[in-house]
Amino acid sequence: MQLAQAETLLMQRTEALVGLVAAAAMGASALGVMTTMTTGVLERRREMGIMKALGAGDRRIAALVLSEAAILGTAGGLAGYGLGQVLARYIGSGFFGRTGAFEPVVLPLTVAISVIAALAASALPVRRALGVQPAAVLRGD
Repeated sequence: MQLAQAETLLMQRTEALVGLVAAAAMGASALGVMTTMTTGVLERRREMGIMKALGAGDRRIAALVLSEAAILGTAGGLAGYGLGQVLARYIGSGFFGRTGAFEPVVLPLTVAISVIAALAASALPVRRALGVQPAAVLRGD
């Protein structure tokens, strides 16, 4: 009975540690997406100013930034899924002597979480893009 309780406690702590590592990785990824998107907005301020001067509304500018974030999130989700599958097989065979079964629901779930995180991390860059003043940008300020 004590052995079973100790094993249960060990598994609970291991799951908590894996969850903590996953949360830290998600936070670091969101920060990376935010800096990438902010850099993109700063580099394209002039183009966004021209678009606004020609009549593009805030929705169009936001859609431009968010579509780029969604593409970035999709690519990150696919890459993360592939790397996760390779590592899971390697670790599973090395430590446990067997590999896990392929779960088809994991791929769309991974990509969806990645896209949601990328879109959420793009809130500040979208706000910055919407604040671009066409006259100031075209003047060179």
